Amino acid sequence: MSIAHSEWTANQLAYQQALQEGPTAALERLRAAFQDRASAPLSKREEVVELADILGFCLRESEENTELWRAMAEINIISLLVDVMAEPDFLAHYLRFASSVCGLTINYLEPSLSAVRQGRRKVTLSDTLWSKIDRAWASLWANRQHLANNSDLKLKLALLDQLEHLASTIRAFEAAVPLNPRSSQDLARVAYFAWVQLYSKERMTERDVLSLRSGHQAQVILWQYLDNCPDDQTRRATMTRIIEDVGVDRSFRATENALKWSLWMVVPQFFTCVKLFTLHTTLFLSSALSANHAGLSAVAEAMEQQGRRIEYAKTQGRVSTADEWLSMRIVAAGAVFEYIEYAQTAAYDYCRTNYPTMQSHRHRNSEHG
Repeated sequence: MSIAHSEWTANQLAYQQALQEGPTAALERLRAAFQDRASAPLSKREEVVELADILGFCLRESEENTELWRAMAEINIISLLVDVMAEPDFLAHYLRFASSVCGLTINYLEPSLSAVRQGRRKVTLSDTLWSKIDRAWASLWANRQHLANNSDLKLKLALLDQLEHLASTIRAFEAAVPLNPRSSQDLARVAYFAWVQLYSKERMTERDVLSLRSGHQAQVILWQYLDNCPDDQTRRATMTRIIEDVGVDRSFRATENALKWSLWMVVPQFFTCVKLFTLHTTLFLSSALSANHAGLSAVAEAMEQQGRRIEYAKTQGRVSTADEWLSMRIVAAGAVFEYIEYAQTAAYDYCRTNYPTMQSHRHRNSEHG
């Protein structure tokens, strides 16, 4: 999330010129500005914040294989960016700086990812860099409360979106490069945390959802990680810990909101969201939101929305194979859906009758960040 060109300072205008005329020296200036900063979290007008914003703009505007790109490779800019993200106070800095760093990382990696996918060239990341990336995700997870507690909603939402996008990009890189490291739990947790924070607003409207740019990749990333668990017991225990850390009711509300406006989801994300909702509901029957069946209504509504979308696509001759696959599963789901609410009600009533202390454990549903 960059500031408008008209708001650039004289220092930023000069830095843009420096990036054009001598990119290597200009990038070293950015490195030095970060290393020489004060120990306190960065504020809005500090030099490194302003320079990172301009570099992000120039990177988006430049073509690959320009002098700027060659200079970034020469000074190993990706290593610097990951080191910055791994610092404990990264999410305590002025949020536009954190967004700039995430955006720079994404925009630097995506052309290489595209080239790998298209078979145009092979790209590898060193073991050292993978280790740094793992440390960055661990630090982001450990220090997520800095972001959860930030009161600047506009910048906060922008950074949450960037974090989910970054997780998706890194996960795609993991799958694409020859040496595929084990999927990181911290990457999956940060992605899910970001997604839940984005979608857990109470009384969320369609306009709210459309203002977000999330591709709903976080649920897919989390489900892929859970699929790597050795058995169902481990999978359920892992999911329980993650949801409790992010917030039980907050997670449920995010899923409900996403499903309610799921017309904007594509097939993999939509069904992953439904699967996570199902697992979430079975793990947390005592949740106040789970008990009132709000999520079930959202699933039913989501199925109807997707069905209407597919029917309209058929009239336009634009039904994809994925849509046909989804249509068959919607029909199958509809055949059994009427029994789901009954089963959940019976299970909840049974637990309440046989385990009366269950109500005292609502602390598990606290709105953790």
